Amino acid sequence: MPLGGSMCCVPGCFNNTKRDRNFSFYAFPKDPKERGIWIDNIGRAGNTGKFSKFEPAKHHRVCSAHFEGGKKSYLGGRPTIFPLKESKVSKPRRNLIRHLTVDNSETNSSEPGGEWDWKLNSEDENGFSNTDHDAYCIVSDVSSDALLTTVKEKQHIIFSMEQKIQSLELELSETRVELQRAKKDAQRKTVTEEKYMKMQEQLSKAQEEADKHIFSIKSMQNKPEMVKFYTGFETYEEFKNFHDFLYPDITSMQYWGTDLSNPEERQQRRPRTLSTEDELFLVLCRLRVGLLEEDLAYRFGVHTTTVSRICKTYFELLYFRFRQMPIWPSREIIDQTMPECFKQEYPSTRVVLDCTELFIETPNQCDVSGQTYSNYKSHNTAKGLLGIAPNGFITFVTDLVPGRMSDKDITENSGLLDLLEEGDSVMADRGFLIDEYLAEKKIGLNIPPFMSGKPQLSPGEEDETRSIAKVRIHVERVIGRVKNYRILKYVFPNSMASDLNKIWVICCYLVNLCVEPIVS
Repeated sequence: MPLGGSMCCVPGCFNNTKRDRNFSFYAFPKDPKERGIWIDNIGRAGNTGKFSKFEPAKHHRVCSAHFEGGKKSYLGGRPTIFPLKESKVSKPRRNLIRHLTVDNSETNSSEPGGEWDWKLNSEDENGFSNTDHDAYCIVSDVSSDALLTTVKEKQHIIFSMEQKIQSLELELSETRVELQRAKKDAQRKTVTEEKYMKMQEQLSKAQEEADKHIFSIKSMQNKPEMVKFYTGFETYEEFKNFHDFLYPDITSMQYWGTDLSNPEERQQRRPRTLSTEDELFLVLCRLRVGLLEEDLAYRFGVHTTTVSRICKTYFELLYFRFRQMPIWPSREIIDQTMPECFKQEYPSTRVVLDCTELFIETPNQCDVSGQTYSNYKSHNTAKGLLGIAPNGFITFVTDLVPGRMSDKDITENSGLLDLLEEGDSVMADRGFLIDEYLAEKKIGLNIPPFMSGKPQLSPGEEDETRSIAKVRIHVERVIGRVKNYRILKYVFPNSMASDLNKIWVICCYLVNLCVEPIVS
């Protein structure tokens, strides 16, 4: 790298403004006379010719080393110290004489000009020695001062080049050091990356091992029997498909307990403690196995309030999502999927009806307690109506009503008549006294015959009873599968009253999603 700064203009002096901070550097005076004295004292040749006079420019400086006392005095100090100039040894001046010898006998020679002989001739007392036949011509008197100045300038250039070379060598050395350091860093980085990849691989394996001992859906993805036990789905792939179906709604839903009237809280979503798969898995465990919230909190490593918030949020989501799904099939689909036992005996059957009662805690209000008390179950209950296709697919689900309401009243208020068509028939149990309700639309009703005060049924009535019971067994199996969601087997506390109906509808729809129709 270049040294930089300004250098002293005195020949043979290499002091520099940037390097030699202990010296002062002075510009040439503006006064012409004083300026001329400085130039003469310095004795530097000009740049325009061999004997030209040096003309300093604005950037030329003379360092304090050339002044008496090491600095320029205030009242006109002049540079007078020039070590290189003073150390010059005076030598006797010599004349370079060209001696031309002319041979008279060879005046007419073919080489005009003759022979040139060069020699040095010392001065005698008269200045020159005379010779009869020699002619002397003084070629030139070389100025020793000009020659010395030229040598100094060359030395200055050589010194500058040496400085550049030293700077470049230093830069090259530093570059080599940086290169070696970069190589070592690259080697260390390569080793570090290899270690990182190896550690990542070990971490993944450790995570897989840890997942096997953590209660999560991932730990069961290769155990279909456990997936079915906890979720109702046959395999993890079926569970994953159900999750992916709900995923757009899951990512946009607001958790229960969020203040929707607060714009900031509505936009700033709660951070998820569990993955969306494990959230759905937790909810299905609550429904399918009936695990309590405290148990789920311990298994998933979260707080009980987190479990409660997740369950309430997903109950809301699943209920409204399922209610948007049409499950009532057309007459054509019913005929195409009707099993042989129905085709032979009851080919016009469109739906098989049955009611199911769920136990609930005795309500605090007396009037509600009376409306929900079931004489048949001798307990407070909530009742729901199910419609099942001949092939075992649930095609109609009502919201829950108080358990004291009759099957007839539930059916008449369910909206089922609007779905049935003329020529259809409905199969039901003895409690469904809805023949008049169905006759308005010319819809048949197949129910077991009543005793009507008779001691026993006639042979024909017994055959009809056995025939209806034979095909209704498929419907009983479907209702049993709904009850396989163990949360429906327990007594619902009053604290879950707002979630009861949603849970009932969700479990019915999950049966359709998790299980193939009983009869193909």
